[in-house]
Amino acid sequence: MGKTTLLAQLFPDLKRVTFDPSQDLFGARRDPDLFLDSFPPPLVLDEIQFAPELLPALKRRMDENPSPGQYFLSDGAAVAGAVTPRPGQM
Repeated sequence: MGKTTLLAQLFPDLKRVTFDPSQDLFGARRDPDLFLDSFPPPLVLDEIQFAPELLPALKRRMDENPSPGQYFLSDGAAVAGAVTPRPGQM
């Protein structure tokens, strides 16, 4: 079972955005804060490696509100310079 399938089965009712390497879905790369304002948590962000610009914005939001379960991320590849979340933070 893949990560996308697992997240879909674990959290079937959560909003989900699956990123694509060739499209800037909902302007996530262009304006990460506006994107996150448009999709409040809880939120599944699938294939996050295609929108690495979101990582600093996600970190700022988690620093402001460290409640667990806000964002569920999956990636198919290592993300250069990614911030490692503390246990229970995401």
